[in-house]
Amino acid sequence: MHRFDWRWVGVVALIIFITQIRYMPPVFAAVFLAAGGGYFIYVGWQQWRRGGGTGLAPTSSKKVTYWRGQRIELAPERRGPRAPSLRSAAPAVLFMLLGAALVLIALFSGVGALGVL
Repeated sequence: MHRFDWRWVGVVALIIFITQIRYMPPVFAAVFLAAGGGYFIYVGWQQWRRGGGTGLAPTSSKKVTYWRGQRIELAPERRGPRAPSLRSAAPAVLFMLLGAALVLIALFSGVGALGVL
């Protein structure tokens, strides 16, 4: 049985929004663009983290050594954060750049609508 993916609802809503953006008040459009950009940045960050950008690298099982007939289990060495692979970093960077562009567009259109600049 398949689960319903709510992201498709977001995609359809985004398409409807983009086609109707010229009829909306500029401040209203800026808020929605900023929210969409923030979501893309969030998704990009989650993708970056899943790719290994933060957190500890997977560790092996405990190291076992014997000394004077006694079994001693040593904790594995902790490694620092590792960089994500290019395969997982590319979509993450794409999402973050798209999100940053949407946030900047929202910022400039919102500031322009308020008459500040």
